[in-house]
This record gives sequence, structure tokens and C-alpha cells, in this order.
Amino acid sequence: MPTLWVVGTPIGNLSDLSERAIETLKESSLILCEDTRRTAQLCQKIGIKKPLERLDRFTEKKKTQVILERILSGDRVSIVSDAGTPCISDPASYLVDCAQREGIKVVPIPGASAVLGLMSASGFSENEFTFRGYFPRKRSEQEEELKKAYHSQVSNIFVWFESPLRILKALECIAELYPDCRAVAGKEMTKIYERFFYGNAQEVFEKVKQECKENGERGEWSFALHFINKSSQSLEGQNILSVECEKFVSVLIQMEIPLSEITKHASHIFGIRKNDVYEFALNKKKQKK
Repeated sequence: MPTLWVVGTPIGNLSDLSERAIETLKESSLILCEDTRRTAQLCQKIGIKKPLERLDRFTEKKKTQVILERILSGDRVSIVSDAGTPCISDPASYLVDCAQREGIKVVPIPGASAVLGLMSASGFSENEFTFRGYFPRKRSEQEEELKKAYHSQVSNIFVWFESPLRILKALECIAELYPDCRAVAGKEMTKIYERFFYGNAQEVFEKVKQECKENGERGEWSFALHFINKSSQSLEGQNILSVECEKFVSVLIQMEIPLSEITKHASHIFGIRKNDVYEFALNKKKQKK
């Protein structure tokens, strides 16, 4: 039966590549990959030489039909990502969906997972968590992402990926808005410089800041937040802030001061949780529009 093999690769340590994955790649007539140079290095390490073809988010839709025809004609095709599993914050979802529609069997070959690796080392006791992919880049989008997570009725734990160049900005945003949230950040998991940082969001931000200062902004990151003391009620329309604080926030909004600055100053002056100030300020800003 025509089959597409979705092969998980190591996220760092080559010893995590399973025997089944090696055998699948050895038997492939074509290996699709994000970066042919990187996958060539992997193939060299395990002693195989197979045709490689680039398939990333820029080329996936253009090449899918030709690839499906090759599979249907008898080619044994596998797809890998640079690290981890295809389709999980990596390309191949479109190809897999089209393959299913064509009646092609899709066989996953599980591999190492940064998400599960981080959760297994987190110490978080709840079983349910939500993986959100890469953390947003823009500050406004980061704030909205955190707000949705904080008020989610699905789970209390959320996991994100982040690049080395943006990890500090991401953790800084979290520390400003939800400093008491329980957090864990993992750097270079399964690799020689693997590190984990634990504490509340403020503490983890400070630890990662020191790590970057001492060892540079290098390495792939994953981080998770556990919103233990989430409010079960919507803050909109409720008199949680004092009248003086509400007036103070309203004036700053009229002055178009960034929400992060409003939250920080109002929380410090009036001794109110940053979460509560932020929610009120965000609602007030929406009303202004």
C-alpha cells in the first residue's frame, strides 16, 4: 500500500534516534527535509546515503502533488524535520493532509519531543497541558497570548518554543504581567549544555538573564507556565481596583502609555496584583477605541 513515513529525529542527542527510524530512512528511496545540508549530516552519522529533497513551508504546497504521484507510483518516501517531529511547529501538515485524501497511508515514527522532555522535567503535577507552538514576537500579541492562557478553561499549564534571540524578551513580558506564575525554561535539551531553570516567572527570567549574560544568547529554548492561582471570574465590569487606581490607570491610557508600563507603575503605587491591573487597563483601552 502506498505509504508516507513521518519520521521523528533527535532534538540534539543523536543517540535518541530510534532503530525503527534508522531502518525506515535506510529503506527510503527519497527523504524529504527542511534543510538538505542538516539532514545530510544526520544521514552521514548513521551511515546511509539517500536522495534528499527540500520540503519546507516555502516549497511544500508547490511540491506536494509531485511527491504524492511518486508515492503512488511506488516510491518509498519519508519526511523529517531539522529536529523533532514533522508537523509539530514544523512543515509537512499540508503534505500529510493531501496524502490522506489520496488514500495514502501515513505512518508516524515517533521520536524525541522537546515538549514532553520539558514537561517530564518540570515537576508540574497536573496531567493536562496545552502546547502553543512558538511564542508570539510582538509585545501586543504576547500580552494577548498570556491573557488567553491565564483565563483558559481548558488547562492551567501552557508550553511554548522560543528562539535564543527572543527568549529574554518573552520571559521579561511574562515576569512583568504574571510574576508569581510558576515557570520552567529548558535550554538545549538532550545536548551537552542542557540547562533547566525553575521558579516563579520573575525568578526564571532573572536566572535566564544571567545565563545569557554568562554564556551568550545561544541554544534552542522551550518554556512552560503553570497558572496555579487563576481567577475564575472575568474582571470586566467588576470593582477589583480602588477608585484612585482606576483613575490613575485611565489617565495613563489617555496619555497612550504602554500597557506594560501602566501595569508596572499602578501595581507598585497601589499595591495591587499586576494581573488585575493589566486586565482592567486592557478593557479600558478597548472601550476607548
